[in-house]
Amino acid sequence: MATKSTIKQRGAMTVVQRSTPGVRLSLGGDRIVASSSRSLRASVGGPGFNLSSGTVHTMSKESVKTVRNEREKERAEMQGLNERFASYIEKVSYLEGQNKALLDEVERLKKLKGFNDQKIREMYEDELKSAREELERCGKDRGELESQILALTDARDTEKLKVGDLEKSIEDYVSKLEKLNNEIAGLVGDIELLRRNQTLVEDENNRLKLQLQKLQDDNARLREDLTEATNAQLEEANRAQTLEEELEFTKNALMTENEELRRLLKQDSSMPDVRAMWEGKMKQAIAAIRQAYDDELRNIQANCEAQYELQLRNIQSSMKKEQPDSSIVKEETRKLKSQMNSAQSELGALQGQIASLREQLLAKGRELDSLEEEYKIHKVDCAGRIRELEDELSEVTSDLNQLSSDKLTLEMEIGTYRKLLEQQEHSLEQIVESRTGAMSRGGSKLTDIIQSSMSQSSS
Repeated sequence: MATKSTIKQRGAMTVVQRSTPGVRLSLGGDRIVASSSRSLRASVGGPGFNLSSGTVHTMSKESVKTVRNEREKERAEMQGLNERFASYIEKVSYLEGQNKALLDEVERLKKLKGFNDQKIREMYEDELKSAREELERCGKDRGELESQILALTDARDTEKLKVGDLEKSIEDYVSKLEKLNNEIAGLVGDIELLRRNQTLVEDENNRLKLQLQKLQDDNARLREDLTEATNAQLEEANRAQTLEEELEFTKNALMTENEELRRLLKQDSSMPDVRAMWEGKMKQAIAAIRQAYDDELRNIQANCEAQYELQLRNIQSSMKKEQPDSSIVKEETRKLKSQMNSAQSELGALQGQIASLREQLLAKGRELDSLEEEYKIHKVDCAGRIRELEDELSEVTSDLNQLSSDKLTLEMEIGTYRKLLEQQEHSLEQIVESRTGAMSRGGSKLTDIIQSSMSQSSS
């Protein structure tokens, strides 16, 4: 009775495609998100470290270069494994076709010889079925592993982009801080220059004040000398005027008394002898008084004239002596007055400059205070931003460490998968060798194909 083989030809070759972003959630995405809260301090040396922009940039470059090289190696390795797996599937399909041909030939020979190999066929079909199931399971596992690798690679690339953006932000903030520091240094230099200019102006102002005070003291001394000379002259003039007034008063008193006596004599007409006698005596008394007054007046006049002449000679001699000094003093006084006027004008101009410089200094001070406030606020913001960036960098580094550990796990799984494929190839070879027994021409050809495929896979 003719038997028909139940071995069917395999379908289309399994093609591994890239996984969508949704696969990440089922392949460890939650673990990556949860690990983003870890701190970089646990992996690089403890709390409180500070990374400069150059260090972060160097670390990011080295990590990117290392990850890129590892990624290229993994791609090359996965490409080789895919090619080996595809060639293996093609060889298996080809061997299944050859096996089908051999089975047909065996059936033909059995029909000719009447040999019943139902048990052997069933055993062989069971082995092939288990081998197919194992191959399908390995293909599914390989697809899942590749999807996990792609998901982890995409997550790693995303984290790399985030790290690059954070590094750029840090560099921008550092450049802004340097620019603000340079502006503050320039403003401080301007303020110091204004302070030095103000000190020079104040020194010049003090010098001019001292010079003005000296000129005022000299002028006051000259005025005192002039006042003393004027007072002495006025005092002598007052004395002369007093003597003249006293003389005039005496003359007036005598004239009044004489007129009074004459009037009395005119009224007393009843006593001519007494009148004549009185007139004679009165004339004698008046003449004596007049003589005395004339003598006194001449003495006073002589004394006054002598004093006036003496004072005049003294004044003339002092004027002759002091005339050159007086001209010099007048010239110096005129020069000092002109210098004082120019100094006062310069002092006014300098005071105006000092006022303007003080206003500028106050404005610069207010501007500096505002800049300091802005700088403090910006510094606090930058410090907060730097802390956030450090936290994000620690999270990214922890994610990279997690990816590295996942990569090692995947490499171990890939090695296990490679060994499994080699074992499957070896088991298929053993099955073919054990089941065929005495090999026909088709069996020897199948063995040669399997050996060549194994040699290519091992190479």
